[in-house]
Amino acid sequence: MSMNNQEAFDTAVSFLFKQGCVSQDSLGMCLYRTKDGKKCAVGALIPDALYSPRIEGYTVHRLIDEYPGIYNLFIDVDYNLLRHMQSIHDKVPINMWREKFIRLAQNYELSTNKVMEAMVQ
Repeated sequence: MSMNNQEAFDTAVSFLFKQGCVSQDSLGMCLYRTKDGKKCAVGALIPDALYSPRIEGYTVHRLIDEYPGIYNLFIDVDYNLLRHMQSIHDKVPINMWREKFIRLAQNYELSTNKVMEAMVQ
């Protein structure tokens, strides 16, 4: 059930570009998941069985520390990669996502195929 850096990156990027928007509440607070189904980069990686509204407001680090299922899911994923993906989704204008995700992939020596596929769509 765990994933590696490439799998986490590919899954999050594919989801985010298809979604095409941020995951926020009405006050602009970033959420792992919204009531209408939007997800952030990390939220897109958490299976329904492991998600609970109680995790909203938790940092990625706290999620990994406090939820064994989420810890096991991310055991082979670099914590900083998760944070950077979340930061791009939450803080970077959507029209800059491609550039930032390509740079992030290069920094972690990951394939950019999913970003390139999203550019074609």
